Order: sequence, then C-alpha cells, then structure tokens
Amino acid sequence: MRIRTTLTAAALALAVTLPVAGTAASPATATGSTGAGTGARADLVLRHGAVETGTGRRAQAVAVRDGRIVYVGSDAGVRRFIGRATEVVDLRGRTLMPGFQDGHAHLSPQLPTCDLEYAFLTVAETRARIQDCLDAEPGKGPNDWLSVVNWDLPGMKPAGTVPSKALLDALDTDRPIFVFSDDGHNALTNSRGLAVAGITKDTPDPKGGVIVRDPAGEPTGYLKEDTAIGLVTSKIPPAPLAERVEGLRRTLAYVTARGLTAYQPQLLEESDLQAWKYLADRHELPGRVRASLALDANEAYADLPGTLRELRRLKRTYEGPGFKITTVGEIFADGVIEYPNQTARLLAPYRVKNKHGKWVPGPTKGPLRVPQAHLNRVVAALDKAGWQVHIHAIGDGAAREALNAFAYARRHNDNRRIPGIIAHDQLVAPSDYARFRRLNVVAAISTEWAEKDPYTMDALKPYIGVERWKRMYPWRSMLRAGARLANGSDFPVQDLNPMAQLQVAVTRVAPETNGVRRYEGPLNARERISLTDAIRIHTADTAYLLGLQRRTGTLAVGKQLDAIILSGDLRRTPIRKVRTLQVRATYVGGVLRAGRP
Repeated sequence: MRIRTTLTAAALALAVTLPVAGTAASPATATGSTGAGTGARADLVLRHGAVETGTGRRAQAVAVRDGRIVYVGSDAGVRRFIGRATEVVDLRGRTLMPGFQDGHAHLSPQLPTCDLEYAFLTVAETRARIQDCLDAEPGKGPNDWLSVVNWDLPGMKPAGTVPSKALLDALDTDRPIFVFSDDGHNALTNSRGLAVAGITKDTPDPKGGVIVRDPAGEPTGYLKEDTAIGLVTSKIPPAPLAERVEGLRRTLAYVTARGLTAYQPQLLEESDLQAWKYLADRHELPGRVRASLALDANEAYADLPGTLRELRRLKRTYEGPGFKITTVGEIFADGVIEYPNQTARLLAPYRVKNKHGKWVPGPTKGPLRVPQAHLNRVVAALDKAGWQVHIHAIGDGAAREALNAFAYARRHNDNRRIPGIIAHDQLVAPSDYARFRRLNVVAAISTEWAEKDPYTMDALKPYIGVERWKRMYPWRSMLRAGARLANGSDFPVQDLNPMAQLQVAVTRVAPETNGVRRYEGPLNARERISLTDAIRIHTADTAYLLGLQRRTGTLAVGKQLDAIILSGDLRRTPIRKVRTLQVRATYVGGVLRAGRP
C-alpha cells in the first residue's frame, strides 16, 4: 500500500512553475584558500549577504561557474569574478545557505480529492467536512470511491476519540469512502467500503495489520497499518498516468519552493516510478533524487533471490536523468506509538488504567512486525547486493531490532561504506545511542515533531509513563554519543516548513495558533540542540545520507550551488521567529528552480 502523499489545497495553490533542468555542470578549477579561480568570469555572483556556508565559516559572497562554486569569501574578493555577462544578485543582507535536503519524505504522484487539512475535529465536524466533499461531486455514482486525506486521528476531539464506520455511514451517500490519516498508519472506511474490499467478520488480520472489531467481532471500519489498510486501497483504481504526472509535478514544485534541493522519496511502487521516469526523461525534476523502493520484509524473506531480481528490474527500467534508485524502504519494523493505534514496538509494555484508575503496565509491548532473524537476513542480503537499507522504527524495541539487523549485516558483509538509515527514532534506549555511530547508521529524524502537542501529551504521555516520555526525541543525547542525524521530515505527514523544523529543533516549543499556545514550555528541554547543529542536520548530514556529500550540502569551492536565499538574516532573527523566515529563491546546480532572488 502507498503512504498518503498529498498536499492541502492551500499548499497546492502556492506551487510554482519550474524551469526545465539544464545539462550537467562540468567541474570548475579553483585555487587558493578562498577558492579564487583561474581568472575566468563567473556566470553567477551572489554578494552583500550573510552567507551560511555550513563549513564553520561565514562569508559575504559566492561566485558560480557552470553550476559549481568557484569562490566563497568577501564582497571585495568576488569583484574579479564579475564580467559583462555575469548575473549579479544583491542579497541585501539576507542569508544564502545550502539548500535543505530530506532523507525521508513521501512524494508520490497523487492529487488530493477531499482534504481535512490536518485539522483537530470532532466526529460531527469530520462528518460535515466529508459531506461537503460529497456534495461537491454530484455526478459520482455508487462505484466511485471518495478518498479523504490529511485526517488527524490522534488530534480528534475530545482526546481519546476512536471513530468507527458509523461516522461515515451517517453520510448522505451510497459511495465507498476511504479516509486516510496524516500519519499513514490509520484509516477508516464505511460499510460500503468494507463490502467492496470483502472485509467481514471472518476476515483474518493480515500480518502486521489490525482490522479493529466490535465486541461481536464485526469490523468497525477502523484499520491499522499498511497490510490492513491495503485490503481497501487495493480496490481503489489508480489515477491515469497523466494525472499522476501532474500530481508529482505540482508536489515537486511545492517542495522546491519551500527550499528542498535533494530528497529521498519513500515506498515507491511501479505506478509511482512511471510518473518519476516520465519527468526524469524530460529533464523536469527540479532536485536531486535518491529514490527508495517499497518492500515488505516478510515477503522478501520468503523469496530473497526473487526479491533482488525484482529490485534490479525496477532500477534498470525506471532510472533516468537526475533520478537514481539507490535504496530499499522504508521497511516497517513497527508502526506508530500514539493512542489508539499503539503499534510501535517497545522494550517495555504500554501502560493501561486498572479498575482503580491507576496507570499500570499493560499486556502488550506492541506487535512484532518482522521476526529478528528474518529482518537480519533481509538487511544483510540487500546490503550485500549494494542497496542502501531504510528502516522505519518509532519505538525503542523497533530501533533496537533495526540496529541488530544492521549489526548482523556488518558482521557478515564487512561493509560500512553505504550508511544504513533508521527513520523517526522517536524513542531509543540510551544504551543504543552510540550504536548508530559504530554501525554507520544515520537517524533520519523529524525535528518538528519534538514539541508539546496532542500527540506527545494527550495521546502518548500517560500511555508510556514519565520516564520514557522524558526521553522522547533524544536528539542532543544521540549527538553527544556520536550519532549522525539527518533530516527526515516525513512530509506530508505534516506540512513542509523547513524553517519551522530548524526552530523546533532548537526550542522544542510548539508555535502559537491564533495567538494561543495549547501547551506551554519545551518538550524535554535537555534535548534541545544548537542552531548550527540543526542546520547541519538538514543540509550536510542529509547529503551524507543521500550519498551526495561530495557534491552538495555545504557552500564550498568545487561543490554544486544547491542553495536557498531567505527573506532575512537567519542568525540575526530571534530563534522563536525563525519559522517566519521565507525561502525567496531555490538554486540547484546553479540554476534558479523556484522563486526570485
């Protein structure tokens, strides 16, 4: 099944038209400590700015020739690179910095149909929003699915609400309805949808998934995890290729306007690859892509030779200009930790309320999606074949299982050249922090999640207890243990705002909504990191994850100009206002891909 990869209608309206990609740049010659070139003029000079190089030094100006940086230094020093044909951009004190890179995003070629826009809604409000969508399509018949996206299940009001098909059955329609949560791990369908999917009282839970049932054993319409959700999504016809291409084109325009210059889209299936290939062959991809193919670890274990053949076929068939298929994942070691899903794998049980109203250890640590021995063999086989492996782990039990699998692969293959990836790392046992460095495993983290919100407070804190809650999102502790952290926004689980990601990484404080902050104070202040660390995580260290560290990630002589211009000076902006800075322009390989400088 495909993780939801849609944008809000308002976000799509912001998408820009992108220029067609140019030809590959040739290396530039540079000499001297400042990177002074051989005397040839530059194609592009950006000066009078606050240049955040990401190398430990700041500068005022950058010169670019054939897409590569030939000078980083002062305004005075850059003058000799300016000729009659040089384009000169006056930064006017604004920040020029490396472009943001994303090691874990869901960029599938789909357009939204009915969008709940991540809102915290009651059952009645949810029903009203979906009815509006139905009313807007009066010509649809009883066999036409309505797909609803960006539903925030843990944020439903009041806290603890667990919806059922009754929410949808009360709507004025005979159409099948599929409602997909913004976390990608929960879904809801109506009675008509259950019937089309053939889900009945006698349908067994698929491995790794849950068909939630009422006391009589009847399915409630609430489905947990991809294998259960896939019972429904497999019955929804895919959009025509032209629509998928347009959806992907608009999605990439949107993320480029937000400052992304390189990314690893996750869980790509063949229908997704067709759209990527279409744009790649026409040189329409605005950023650098290191794609990740979908794989079910249990199915792969059952036929490793066949799995490797199929992965090679997909790579051979669909790679194209600027579109490299390097990775397999995300492989799900677990699900999500928040109530009511609770499919993340923990080292100790979730807590429940006993009959006296006290919170006590419950009966489950969360499901084990892939046996350790199976995951070991799959990861080792992929690693030996030269694939980068990307594993999803939310709970500390899943993080340990993933690390164990990489340790097994390292012992058997003695290959530390290709970094492994563990995405999310919401809860990691302290004894496992240093293993990331020893095993060359990168933690692809979503820094904007590290705040007090309905997820971390209402849907989580009581269910895992204070001790574990205080270790949530252990970014500073992992850095101190030598782990390499990279950006994994998980877009569009929430809207993409890299400046907000930087701010929350440093403050761990949620933003105000309409002048009101629902929860005061930082989430576990001791895990705050510096702005310098946050910038490196979102640029240079994500370039390492993507295998692009020799070409991008910093503004240094010899590297490609993959960079963004901000609306102000990042270092002079109060940290609690960093999220208000806007990306004014995005360059990839020295070519303006979005905005205006």
